[in-house]
Amino acid sequence: MEGFTVTVDGIRRNEFMQANHFLAMKQYLATAGLLLLLAVSILIVNGSDQFRNLWALLIIIPIVPIVYHFSFLRAYGKQPYGEMEMSYSFDENGWRLTVNGQTGVVAWVNTLKLRRTKTVFLLYARVEGRRGMVSNVLPRRCLTDEQADQIVAWFNAKKI
Repeated sequence: MEGFTVTVDGIRRNEFMQANHFLAMKQYLATAGLLLLLAVSILIVNGSDQFRNLWALLIIIPIVPIVYHFSFLRAYGKQPYGEMEMSYSFDENGWRLTVNGQTGVVAWVNTLKLRRTKTVFLLYARVEGRRGMVSNVLPRRCLTDEQADQIVAWFNAKKI
């Protein structure tokens, strides 16, 4: 298959939330783990009779994802994701994202991860001059099944 271009007429709220769910999961697990470690450390220092105080921890840990959820809802409302027009171009060498007249080019070898959810493709890329990864959201509604399969095939071919 030859390369193709996909136009995205904005990121919808559910797409934004699903994309950010994956980004927040590591933060949530790290926060929950630290809280648990802190609580167990305090219990060990204070003695085993303090284990009855674990109920507070059982209340706090589930609150963390709720806080993340509402922070992402606020972030969506503050950004023009719904009106933003983007263009993705894909070929066997990599992909190009154009937003507001600015273009970024990423080779498949610099695409660290590709994750498919029910509503979006998440493309995680290494970008020059930045530490870590940058995630890019491509709504699945903008792709045909053939295009989606081709993106996965090009991504998987870089591993060879």
